[in-house]
Amino acid sequence: MISVVVVTHLGGPLLRACLGSLRGQLSTTDELLVVVSANPGVCDLSGVSEPVLDLRANPRFAAAANAGFRATSGQRVLLLNDDTRALPGFLSALRGCTEPGLYQPRILLADGSGRLDNCGHGLWPDGFNWARGREDQDGASYDEPGPVGACSGAAMLIHRAVLDRVGLFDEALQAFGEDVDLSLRAARAGFPLRYVPEARIEHHLGASYGRYGADKVFLVERNRVLLAARSLPASALLG
Repeated sequence: MISVVVVTHLGGPLLRACLGSLRGQLSTTDELLVVVSANPGVCDLSGVSEPVLDLRANPRFAAAANAGFRATSGQRVLLLNDDTRALPGFLSALRGCTEPGLYQPRILLADGSGRLDNCGHGLWPDGFNWARGREDQDGASYDEPGPVGACSGAAMLIHRAVLDRVGLFDEALQAFGEDVDLSLRAARAGFPLRYVPEARIEHHLGASYGRYGADKVFLVERNRVLLAARSLPASALLG
């Protein structure tokens, strides 16, 4: 059983496309939950037939995702942004990820260019993370499974055993970096972080926050410093 948690703020066409791409891939034992992180009247839920957890406020992504984790029961949780669209075979590929850990799909840009959003993240010593493959043309060089430094919260499969051991997202981070923080805590606890190239999904990068807005820049930079202080070697901070 896989519990799919889709976090949305605005809803609308992107959410409908996301849900539509998943419906035919779900098994009879899977569950799909939409978590609405928005003030009343903001989110367009027209055409949504799935169960909805409406927070009636916008506590930001980390808290909304945590609410979805708590409200679902699967031993594996697939967390998705509402601006993703699963390609055929996406869930089938993730069903093979049975060892407790975190799993990173192959995320492509949804602009039809065949370019990548990311295939997982790496980390610099100052806490800044970089997206592996960002805007590269998809191809054979990204076909090999393997370890990643961190997984992307836009689309990641998390075993419940990881959350039970290391905790949920840190809600103080709000958005951006909460995925890296969870990844590092999982890695320190001995769980694998793996890239699954066969699990392909498209992402409208920046559809929720924009790519370079002031709020996003603030959260990224603040959380980068917090993560470096929390998880990286002291030598990196003093260098």
